[in-house]
Amino acid sequence: MEKKNVISLGLKEVINWPFDVKGKHNFISPDFGYLNKVTPEVKQIMISGNTYRLQEGRIIRLYKGTAVIRINLQTYPVSAPCVIVLSPGVIGRIESISDDCDLGGIVFTNEFVGGERQEGLVQQYLKGKLTLFLPLQPDEEKCIDAFFSLFGEVLQKNGMQRDMLRHLSLALLSQLSLLIKDSAADEEHVKSRQEQIFNHFIELVNKHGKQERNISFYADKLCITPRYLSTLVKQQSHRTVMEWVNEAVILEAKILLRHTDRLIYQIADELRFSNTSFFCKYFKHHTGVTPHAFRRAK
Repeated sequence: MEKKNVISLGLKEVINWPFDVKGKHNFISPDFGYLNKVTPEVKQIMISGNTYRLQEGRIIRLYKGTAVIRINLQTYPVSAPCVIVLSPGVIGRIESISDDCDLGGIVFTNEFVGGERQEGLVQQYLKGKLTLFLPLQPDEEKCIDAFFSLFGEVLQKNGMQRDMLRHLSLALLSQLSLLIKDSAADEEHVKSRQEQIFNHFIELVNKHGKQERNISFYADKLCITPRYLSTLVKQQSHRTVMEWVNEAVILEAKILLRHTDRLIYQIADELRFSNTSFFCKYFKHHTGVTPHAFRRAK
């Protein structure tokens, strides 16, 4: 059973790491980061098995290798060449990564790319609703790589040119939006009705799971019966509805215990448990330790 801590991972934390994450061609600032080459130290962190809550979103370019990534309760096997886009606030963990894995990426705060009203893919990204794994065809790969090369050239020649990097980030998101439109129709055609319902269920659990633990709630949202939802989820994932919901609740509880100073009874109340005692029993049943013990552990 998962007992790893949920760790806050943002640019400010990366800047304070006890080694030089920048390397020769990387760049890190409080609101923008560019990763051209993964250093051995960073790769070691990637394969540590820790669960992270991302403070900023990121666009990752997988050049070589494969990985299995768990994001917001779902597991995604990915292989190069591809692009991964993750909104701020997602909870993720790298389950496995190949020895030959090579990747790059950019990281930026919402404020960095915000400003005037944004629409489409950018709006989804800013609202924390974007988790994208996009395989690349050869012509698409060439186009995306040109963007990443341009980021490197701008930083190498001009340093932190905020406006230039901001517009380049928005242009990259716009280009990805076009690629998504080209592949979305084919994906929806292949995806079965059951898969669509299951994916919608997972979205609902990510949004409401920490406070809603009744199967009927999710069935009503999906306009199906609780019995059909239970059957469908079991068929699609080999897990029960409540196993998914419980995982969401425990993840949120770990974040509140580890990264806030709220008292145990306040956390129980926020997660809508009837009393503190029930919350403590629930947490120990699913993690093997009490909330107090988890909070004290480092």
